Amino acid sequence: MVTLQRCVGYLVVSLLVSTTEYASASVVVAQTVEQMALEAQVVVEARVRGQHVEWDRRHQRIFTITKLEVLEVWFGQASSVIEVRTLGGQLDGIAMSVSGTPHFRDGEEVVVFLSPDAEEKMQYRVLGLSQGMFRVEERDEIRTAVPAVHGLIRTSRRNTSSRSEALPLTSTPLSILRGQVETARGTTF
Repeated sequence: MVTLQRCVGYLVVSLLVSTTEYASASVVVAQTVEQMALEAQVVVEARVRGQHVEWDRRHQRIFTITKLEVLEVWFGQASSVIEVRTLGGQLDGIAMSVSGTPHFRDGEEVVVFLSPDAEEKMQYRVLGLSQGMFRVEERDEIRTAVPAVHGLIRTSRRNTSSRSEALPLTSTPLSILRGQVETARGTTF
C-alpha cells in the first residue's frame, strides 16, 4: 500500500527532476564596475595557481578553493597568495554545480572583486557571482579585461534613482577597468 508520505515524496522528486534541466542560470542584480569596486574589500590582478575541492564543515556543500598568486593589488590589502572559495565542485563521486559561479582555469590571469568569505575568514568570495571576475587577455597588443559572466540572468534594480549602466558584457582595456576602480574608490594606485 502506497502511503500519502511516499506519494508526496515521489511528487517532490518528480518536480525536482523535471525542473532541473531548465534551471541553468542564477538571477542577480546587475552591478557596474563602480558598484563592485565600492562593495569590494579587495580588488586584485592575479594568476590562478591551482584548485582543490572540499566539503564544508557540516559535510553538506561542496566548495572549490582556488589559489591565486597576487600580481598587483588594485585596492585593499592582500597577501601574495590568497584563496577564493566558490560553491560547487566534484568530490567523493558527488558533483555540485551552481550556475553563475566563477570558474577559474589554472594559469590564467584574472581581475577579481573580493570580500572576505562569511564562513572561512582566511578566504575570499567573488562579488556578484561571476560578475566580479574578469579574465585578462592580450588582444591586438592591448591587455584586455574580458567579463567572465556566464550562467547569469542579470536584472536591474527596481525603484532606483541611479542611472548608471550595468556591467558591460564586452571586453574593456585593462587600463580602463582599473581607471573605473580608481575613480569609484577615489584613489590612484
